[in-house]
Amino acid sequence: MCITTSPSATNTGARPVPPPRRWKKGAAVTVVMASEGYPMEYKTGIQITNIEEAEKLGCLVFHAGTRQVGGRLVTAGGRVLAVTAVGGNLRDARSQAYKGVHTV
Repeated sequence: MCITTSPSATNTGARPVPPPRRWKKGAAVTVVMASEGYPMEYKTGIQITNIEEAEKLGCLVFHAGTRQVGGRLVTAGGRVLAVTAVGGNLRDARSQAYKGVHTV
């Protein structure tokens, strides 16, 4: 699995030089969480909870189709979240990613 960090933007307009790639043993799995009905007609406005608990399990949770409404996080698109986990092998990474999915 390749690990890189994103270069930050500069005020000079010069394009930042990306850091060298670092390789790490293991695997990463991302599970996309979709709203009910996707890819056809899907529901929006459904409250999303427990993202912090999934992150405590070691998952990274990326937002896609979400928005804040009245202080609540809700669905706003078909593909809503992407839950990513790493592990020593593919089976462990997948298991951890699905633990995160079931927590949200």
